Amino acid sequence: MFRHANHSPFIPWVMQPYRLFPAWFMALFLLSANTLAQEGLVDDEQDDEAEEWPIPQPVETGPGGSIKIESAYRAEAEAEQPVHFHALWESRYVTEGRDNLSGKSLASMSSDITRGNFTFAPWLAYSDSADYKELDLNFLYGIPLHEKLIAYAGFTHIRSHDTGSKTHDNEVSLDLVYTGNEYIDTTLSWYYSFTTDSSFYDLILRNEQSINDKLTIHLNAIAGFNAGYIQLGHDGLNYTQLRLNLAYHPWSQTEVTAYVGYNHAIDSDPEWYAEDANLSDFAWGGFGMIYRF
Repeated sequence: MFRHANHSPFIPWVMQPYRLFPAWFMALFLLSANTLAQEGLVDDEQDDEAEEWPIPQPVETGPGGSIKIESAYRAEAEAEQPVHFHALWESRYVTEGRDNLSGKSLASMSSDITRGNFTFAPWLAYSDSADYKELDLNFLYGIPLHEKLIAYAGFTHIRSHDTGSKTHDNEVSLDLVYTGNEYIDTTLSWYYSFTTDSSFYDLILRNEQSINDKLTIHLNAIAGFNAGYIQLGHDGLNYTQLRLNLAYHPWSQTEVTAYVGYNHAIDSDPEWYAEDANLSDFAWGGFGMIYRF
């Protein structure tokens, strides 16, 4: 996630219930789902037909360093060739609906190492024109709650260098992924910054279609809600976004990727909120390559 230079003094997050109400809701939802799942397991055990849930789908770093669920075809390919590197160039650095580098491009490299339910995903990004560097170290653990419902608990350590100013942060996250719909996977994402002592939420709808053995298309619809994470930005619904991703894999070891996106700002007010200056309507895109061996 993009680091912001203005931070308020640390206030214990348990003393800010208005910021964490959605997180409490997610925790209750998680516990309820787990209870239902356990009841389902008891019934299955009584029938001696207990069904084993699959290992959670691996995750990876996507545009802007965001964590996303890995596509089925990519997970299968990387299981056969587990060492892989991702390279990506993006025309803008976009997170939380904001053009963080004011129209300047970003290049990044990443990988992900998965063992069972655990994934380590480092991401290194650099913008020469903006004199910006960032390193994210992502650690995630997948928890099956039901056959079609998976939770991903995560921790991220972030270090950035922006025109001579160095910052660092630690974040925790929780993603609930529902795959029960035939056409659309739904993800509810929460992440919390210890530096800003606040949260941000994303709702992500994702459709994946395989055109043929070599070409796959993903369409993502995203909405983002600020709860103090962008300290000098307005709270509440901040943006909606559409993103079309193409993945072409001519050989088993190589994959070429590209995406285009459009960001729509909601209630942006730069006169009152300084960090709403980069919250606007814009289009952007990127292309990259993945090599496996």
